[in-house]
Amino acid sequence: MKFQDYYKVLGIEKTASLAQIKKAYRKLAQKYHPDKHQEKAKAKAKEKFIKIKEAYEVLKDPEKRKKYDDLINQKKQTRQTAYSQQDYYRQYKRKEKAKAYTYDYKYDDSESLFSSFFNYFFGKRKKRTDYSFLYRGKDIKGKISIDLTEAFTGSTRILNILGEKLRITIKPGIKNEHQLKIRGKGAYSELGTNRGNLYVKIKINQHAIYKRKQNDLYRDIFVNIYTIMLGGKVKLNTFHGEKIINISKGLSFDKQLRIKGAGMPHYNTPDKFGDLYLKVKYKIPENLSAKEISMLEELRKINNEKL
Repeated sequence: MKFQDYYKVLGIEKTASLAQIKKAYRKLAQKYHPDKHQEKAKAKAKEKFIKIKEAYEVLKDPEKRKKYDDLINQKKQTRQTAYSQQDYYRQYKRKEKAKAYTYDYKYDDSESLFSSFFNYFFGKRKKRTDYSFLYRGKDIKGKISIDLTEAFTGSTRILNILGEKLRITIKPGIKNEHQLKIRGKGAYSELGTNRGNLYVKIKINQHAIYKRKQNDLYRDIFVNIYTIMLGGKVKLNTFHGEKIINISKGLSFDKQLRIKGAGMPHYNTPDKFGDLYLKVKYKIPENLSAKEISMLEELRKINNEKL
């Protein structure tokens, strides 16, 4: 439901007398009456004409006008920012479906075509007393994409929300689809007073090497066949810096090793970490030199003699 500025529609001041209201209405009604426009311009004129008639319907009636003025005065009492209505509507506009109008209606019986705002507060069917939605802004929802490194170290983003720059802090260990809540940074209410909340969902892009499960990390490491056969040490770069991995002699293919505390930090507990799991893989060497082939032949001969 969109707030209707009836004084603006008629182009008059809030202190206008009844005579001034009637004069402004007659002038605009005559200008925008659909019958005075060609077929191409009739639809826009008709829409304008209905808004003019709606504004007049409220402001000509002392009781309705008082009720309307009370709504506006409430805005002044509860306003928390320096934004005017004009600033607000320039920065944030609600998306509404366009209403389809037909031409076979009587211009003096157009109340059924008035806005939902009019029908809610001034319609004949029901008297409304709940105005709270006018003073409570809607929530805004958005999404931020980060990489796994940022999820490990933490990060920040600068967002532009309704013309206001807002720094968002992403703490270490944040998980995919985690939703941040920033209070009071959502949309303004219909009367430009209290704001709703801002919700930002964090999307963590897939990493080329690591896979994450909760606070644990998983990855493959490739070790040369000779280290597998003889045992040895392998250097590995991780989010925690360089690690030395011990490879035992004859380690089986796809064997999983665990490095405790080398995973992701726990959210809200940055000094606590998950584990890193390594799946060991190796490849058969290609393009062997003549010397390497000769040495392997000798090893095969020695091995066969043991059988």
